[in-house]
Amino acid sequence: MQKVKIFMGSATSDGLPELEKSIDEWVAKEKVEIKNISSSVRLIPAGERASLTSEIADQLIVCLTYESK
Repeated sequence: MQKVKIFMGSATSDGLPELEKSIDEWVAKEKVEIKNISSSVRLIPAGERASLTSEIADQLIVCLTYESK
């Protein structure tokens, strides 16, 4: 049976390696076989990028369709 796992991370030069690392670690831990990968970018409007505590970055969303081995 195929299942879906969604990952989300900051679409920045710092965020992409972190997202890749978390996906790689999850795949190794769960021992899954990836069947399909889709991705999307959630663009944050310029007026909403600054918050009271930090800048909000565009988000990369990765959807993996997988089967357990």
